[in-house]
Amino acid sequence: MKEAIVLCVFLFAPVFAGAETIVLKSGKIISGTISEQTPEYIKVKTENGELYFENKIVREVDGREFKPLFPGQTARPESVPEPSFPAAATDATACLKAGMVYASEGKFDEAETEFKKGLELNPSEYNIKGALSILDDLKKGLATREYADNVFKGSLALVNEQYGDAIPYFEKILTIKPEDLDAHYNIGVAYYSLKNYPKAIEFLKKAVELKPDDAEGRAFLGNVYYAAGQDEKARESLLAARALFEQAGDKESLREVDAFLSEISSAVPPSKPL
Repeated sequence: MKEAIVLCVFLFAPVFAGAETIVLKSGKIISGTISEQTPEYIKVKTENGELYFENKIVREVDGREFKPLFPGQTARPESVPEPSFPAAATDATACLKAGMVYASEGKFDEAETEFKKGLELNPSEYNIKGALSILDDLKKGLATREYADNVFKGSLALVNEQYGDAIPYFEKILTIKPEDLDAHYNIGVAYYSLKNYPKAIEFLKKAVELKPDDAEGRAFLGNVYYAAGQDEKARESLLAARALFEQAGDKESLREVDAFLSEISSAVPPSKPL
């Protein structure tokens, strides 16, 4: 099996002066300056623009083992103490996780407070918007307590990288709501993280069927096909994602997909000027 390029991490930049050397677990090397670090990702400034990498795929920075931040921490650590939750959340990501901890325990009022605080810090955080939407549906009787419990417990397990534990929660959701897009997608993500690519493809294909215009979903499916060694299907899915990104005018994602297609030696249609 090939080492997958995770999510939107498709572009690898050349070396430039004064840069840090970031090594991914795949062995890929990126030269740039870390301009932002959160408990979930790092943002790297390169000559080709700013790139985002999930913490879980970063191995080292400048020859030192990479140590991610824990929720609520804002400085890049030399050593990382054990986190405790819920804690005083100081950014949107920390608020999201703190809210999920409360929600997974059935403390929905406390969860709502954390989610709203996170939304104030980052009004565009779609995960927080989704969490609040579930709580709102619960209040209106449009979602059951069982559904909400499984959503939040499964999501928290994913965030904590407990992928095997997450799957049964989302499978339970599918017994309640068989066409639930997010449940199919999240099961696919969990299986992908466990390197069970056939099962990941099965659920991600269903997610794409449920939402054919989801460019990110098609791009991620292409990524999983590539990890599974199915290059031709990877190209097909990525080209479909590319067309959707181009239609939406998403120039950054276009560049990333084009770089990924180039990485797997695919013939990419001529790009319009970006």
